[in-house]
Amino acid sequence: MERRPIRTWDLPVRLLHLLLAGGVAAAWLSSQDARDLRVHVVAGLLVGLVLVLRAAWGLWGTEHARWAAFRVPWRAVRDHARGLLRGDAPRFQGHNPLATWAMLGGLSLLALVVLTGIGVQAGEEGTGLLAGRLDRDRGVALHGPHELLAWAVLGWLLLHLAGVAKESLRTAENLPLSMVHGRKRPEPGARPVPARVGAALSMLAVVALACAGPLRPDAEPAPAAVAPPALDPLYARECGDCHEAWHPSLLPARSWLLLMATQDDHFGEDLGLAPALAGQLQELLVLHAAELSPTEAAWRVARGTPPDQSPLRVTDTPAWREAHADLPEETFQSEPVRSRNRCEACHEDAATGAFAHRGIHPPDPGLPADPPPPEAP
Repeated sequence: MERRPIRTWDLPVRLLHLLLAGGVAAAWLSSQDARDLRVHVVAGLLVGLVLVLRAAWGLWGTEHARWAAFRVPWRAVRDHARGLLRGDAPRFQGHNPLATWAMLGGLSLLALVVLTGIGVQAGEEGTGLLAGRLDRDRGVALHGPHELLAWAVLGWLLLHLAGVAKESLRTAENLPLSMVHGRKRPEPGARPVPARVGAALSMLAVVALACAGPLRPDAEPAPAAVAPPALDPLYARECGDCHEAWHPSLLPARSWLLLMATQDDHFGEDLGLAPALAGQLQELLVLHAAELSPTEAAWRVARGTPPDQSPLRVTDTPAWREAHADLPEETFQSEPVRSRNRCEACHEDAATGAFAHRGIHPPDPGLPADPPPPEAP
């Protein structure tokens, strides 16, 4: 007579498994749009926190949750794989040897994704655990490995799901469901593990406290480690009277020098600036040009503009075109955007020159506006 299923997975293991799956899914779905950066960061925080809690539970958890249960030598993995090919591999109460190594590999990949994500956040956004400790170059250099590791995690997940489905068919047991209710058919000598409800509730409280604050709709964005330069009042007044005064950090210094050298033909107009005022404006513009600004937007302008080019419009820079390549023309023609030069319509921090991902809030498109304001240099 077949024995009734017994509890094999305690509640903390099942809870952390569910939270990890949710965190990975949220991180993946929020990775394609800069407007979802806050969700992406919180999802990464959730994954990292779950990994820490799982590591701790491996020391104090129940029988099949302890790291001692995962000390499986390569020979055991090889023999189990051969048994699967022959069709005589044994069934295990906890993880089988192959699943053990797969789980350790997946957790290691996720840990690397979280660590590289922390580096990218610190370098590109100037926020997070390593804010101020990684420069822009290192943060951007970590972006590629971060994305590559994320794809590796996706590949691992597909293999994991395929393995779970195969093992469920082989053992005639619904393994995904067993991770929900925690019970499996007992092997000879197997004993049920305690539920550990108190530990699970404590873990849930820790996760809720860590993630609830940053996800609040009214939560303030984390301050950047390096504050962007403020828009100089003189420049804002002299240039803002005629058109949108974009932040000087959005053009390289050579572009500003060329603009000031050709002020008698400033997009068809003669600025007529007094020499002293022109010199003062030129000094301000060069001082806060892209090469000297600490923001990510400025860094991308400075690095992305070829040395032999001096674009006179921000919208002509490779960095601007790349950042807005996916936006349809209707976006720029609709209310309240109306034109490519109205940065503040989508960027709440446009006046500061930060242009951080977390500050992007595109409005709902309305009716086309006519006429649009003049383009700024």
